[in-house]
Amino acid sequence: MPDRPHQRKDLTDPAKKAPDPGARVFFALWPDASVRCSLDELAGQVHKACGGRRMRAESAHLTLVFVGQVVLARVESLKSVASGVRVPAFDLRLDRVGCWKRNRIAWLGTRETPLPLAELVQGLEQGLGREGFKFDQRPYFPHLTLARSARCEAPLPTDADIRWRVEEFVLVRSSLLPGGAAYGIIGRWPLR
Repeated sequence: MPDRPHQRKDLTDPAKKAPDPGARVFFALWPDASVRCSLDELAGQVHKACGGRRMRAESAHLTLVFVGQVVLARVESLKSVASGVRVPAFDLRLDRVGCWKRNRIAWLGTRETPLPLAELVQGLEQGLGREGFKFDQRPYFPHLTLARSARCEAPLPTDADIRWRVEEFVLVRSSLLPGGAAYGIIGRWPLR
């Protein structure tokens, strides 16, 4: 059998490149160390009351808009959308603990959504729509997950009152791992 010349793949040819695996992303509020400490303390109380899988302090966040799977080439468009949102910094009072029986999630929310928070979510959704992104569209209910697989019948703490001065929002990449989700911030934008 005659020797065949060694064939090499030409990776510079766009038609021969590996497909873009994409990223699972969302916009969120990410707490500073002080707020994260308060959230962790409350998560401990909730976990003690209703069990389940307690939120890890380092991954505490309040989702603004869940975008989902996006090809990496479109991440710059997401950053452009975020740069176009103009909302002032605001105070957020987290004072409502609850549990959704259907998916067994214990959460912390707010009795009153600050207007700038609603405007931030609305601005992101409008920008995403203009850029042709598909995203999770449902009535906005600001909350942080405290525990998953919680026993929702258990009495929950009623004295939550965490104050958070919100001065920025972030774009987060989520990777699903066997032990739960791992998050990495891939963009930050100050509130004006």
